[in-house]
Amino acid sequence: MKFINTGKGKITLLTLLAVWSISLVVDLPGLAITPVMSDIDKIFPHASHLEIQLLSILPNFCILPFILLAGKMSMSRSKLTLICIGMAIFLAAGIACFFAKSLIALIVISCFIGVGCGIVIPLAAGVIADLFVGHERMTQMGIKSGIANFSLIIATLVVGWLGTSNWHLPFIVYLIPIVPLVLAPFLSKKYLEKTAVQTASSIPNSSSASSTSAAVSSAESTSKSSVPSIRPTTKKERDRSIIGIMVLYFTITCCTIVVSYYVPFAMQDDGLSSTWSGIVTSIFFLFITLAGFSLTKFVGTVRNSTSWLCLVLMIGGLVLMAMTHALWTYIIGVVLVGAGYGIMQPLFYNKAAVLSPNTNDSTRTLSLIMTANYFGTAVAPLIMTGIKDLFHLSGHVFAFWLGAIILAIPLVICLIKRNSYVFYASLKDC
Repeated sequence: MKFINTGKGKITLLTLLAVWSISLVVDLPGLAITPVMSDIDKIFPHASHLEIQLLSILPNFCILPFILLAGKMSMSRSKLTLICIGMAIFLAAGIACFFAKSLIALIVISCFIGVGCGIVIPLAAGVIADLFVGHERMTQMGIKSGIANFSLIIATLVVGWLGTSNWHLPFIVYLIPIVPLVLAPFLSKKYLEKTAVQTASSIPNSSSASSTSAAVSSAESTSKSSVPSIRPTTKKERDRSIIGIMVLYFTITCCTIVVSYYVPFAMQDDGLSSTWSGIVTSIFFLFITLAGFSLTKFVGTVRNSTSWLCLVLMIGGLVLMAMTHALWTYIIGVVLVGAGYGIMQPLFYNKAAVLSPNTNDSTRTLSLIMTANYFGTAVAPLIMTGIKDLFHLSGHVFAFWLGAIILAIPLVICLIKRNSYVFYASLKDC
């Protein structure tokens, strides 16, 4: 049986697959509704404008309190139990979508999908924070982000294809929780303890391997002893860093989400087809995915320049799309924005795990960080629409300019305080 190094021990490949499978569902709420929205007034001819708005907004807001609740409950209850409960709620609501006969029923069911997903979201990263440490944890946080975004890409393509024949069919993507539920036993405490025993007895020369590993770690520590650690040590410093990361994460999410919201409309204004807008949006999520998978390599190469380089990439992509309205500029623009965001997102999760005083607190800390992301996703369209109406702006490229201007603020702060833990990046301290 193949074993995977966690930085503090080993787990089986099946356990790792179970950990990865949790991330398959975290970005799915609301996805199956997307192809329905343009025809919602035809499917439900008596639906009010308020009901249509609730269908697209309310499920996202339902996610937020349950992210925080799951983080709090994980400190005193089994994380595996919480994962199974969240997945079961998600799956049951997903099945119920096939039988929805009214828009009100669909709204209520979608809210339960948000509840189930909200419970699972912090645990997907919390389990990684518990099992992995150091370089391995950063690698797995990147893979987790990549899997979540990759599942979103594949599901988007499936939903778009199924939605052309029957509006109920796209809800098939809400059956994905079956996969992590089937693999859940491999995350049980009993199985992990059994794995640890098997590892110690089945891996040859385990003692010499441990000695070698310890020697290597000692050598690395000696070679880096001249580099002071910038990790927060007191509770006040940790709390300040968590708040700083939440503000930064919220800011870049609001400025990045304009790509998926406004690129289709901007491309339509420029005479480009809806097919191309779908392709460009898929490229955006693809590069968020690829960036997550290459997180440790990128951070290991550019080191403490990671944060400001990512911000420059995102600003450059937004400015390019705002200034030049051609297909190739939209493609390059979303590549730059997606790559920058895709690197910073899992880096925040890894920092949250480092900031946790113990493993019981890791999921709670992660839930705080993730709330900033999902709150930003939920309110960004409202903020952009409000600013557009306030200043009587026309067109859609204003959102790209606004996003670039807002991101310039954390870029300046980053260049000034690049050694603060919020912006700092290295394989050693993050």
